[in-house]
Amino acid sequence: MAGHPWTKRFREIHSICMFTLCIENGTDQRYLIGFQQHGIQTTPVTINRLFDDNFGEIEDCDILLVDDPKTYGESTVLHHRCQLVSYLNQPSTTEADFVKFLEKKKLKVAPDDDLRLVIHVEQEGRFNYAFLSAYLNHRQPPCPYSQVFAFGQNGDNPRKWFCVQVYPDLAILSELDEESAKALVLDREQYNKATSTKEA
Repeated sequence: MAGHPWTKRFREIHSICMFTLCIENGTDQRYLIGFQQHGIQTTPVTINRLFDDNFGEIEDCDILLVDDPKTYGESTVLHHRCQLVSYLNQPSTTEADFVKFLEKKKLKVAPDDDLRLVIHVEQEGRFNYAFLSAYLNHRQPPCPYSQVFAFGQNGDNPRKWFCVQVYPDLAILSELDEESAKALVLDREQYNKATSTKEA
């Protein structure tokens, strides 16, 4: 609701949504955002439950990006397991501080060729994505993730976001502006499970 303070969980969900729009930008690919739960759920999950701090975080996976089915009812679609981390309240955005942060927080996990790391750069300062890419590609032992992305807001008026894949390949994605983000939100199918229909 407008005027309410952003909780940690709300910020995480906002980060997930903005990252998804960044990687959709300039492509025909659209994703559904999913959250894991243990076991089979026999009762519907309310929207408010998404904002509980303990919801959907199982082991190293925070979110699932699911390829939007092009045919309604299609059940076998690719899904991408992602772990989200925020770079915020750190000493600086220098190369050394970025490496220290990742080595302490995220690079000590077991290797997983089906897990992507998404770094939300929320702190102002210069971000050397080329250095980070070189570091991750030459790190021993190798980077434990299949892919690593970094994204963040790099403009205020109008708002803009950058997104870069830094591992295994260095790829600079198209900058996302506010108008493109609004258009992307509307450019997807709307699924209604209760009535088994879809709307454009």
